[in-house]
Amino acid sequence: MRGSSFSAAVLALVAGTVVLALPGRAGAADDNPVCGHSTPESWAKIAPQFDGAWTMEHLAGVAMFGPSPMAFPANQSQQINFNYKDGVLEATSPGWPQALDLRIVDEPKWVPKLPAPTLGHDFVSAEEFAGSVDCPQTELPRLIGEATVPVQGMPLHFTYRFMIGLPSVIYGFMHAEAVFNGVPITVDRYVRITR
Repeated sequence: MRGSSFSAAVLALVAGTVVLALPGRAGAADDNPVCGHSTPESWAKIAPQFDGAWTMEHLAGVAMFGPSPMAFPANQSQQINFNYKDGVLEATSPGWPQALDLRIVDEPKWVPKLPAPTLGHDFVSAEEFAGSVDCPQTELPRLIGEATVPVQGMPLHFTYRFMIGLPSVIYGFMHAEAVFNGVPITVDRYVRITR
């Protein structure tokens, strides 16, 4: 049935793309080299140091097919590469159909929530992550990137939110959405990015 194959294709694509383990505490905020670099001007000064290869771990998440939830576990990791240029941190990966352009944002505190079921995992909130690196969330560099890719001829829209906590640890949250035969489909998951 084409509907079920589309759903499977969506999950397969997202699986190759958000309970996050906390990094060790960094000490006082003054000791965290990324704390306070949340504006475009200050972010530009440190952004090039994030260029290069990183590992993205795809952690547990939830897909919603209309009103029906389907939990899925952490399943794999992949290499991604960052390249900063002209205010944009470009993320690429061999498994992605296109690059993801990430830009610094100034937004209220992020409060991502996964719909039930949660697979029994204790998901780490953005606020808990910020606390673990001893820096207020709004003082950490936070970036957003969006992309739309076709899945069986239907557009699937991704939004990634990355919060840089330390020079070697990034907290992430991915949201994807599509509509198939009038049925809304959303996928939400956490990611952990390290090097």
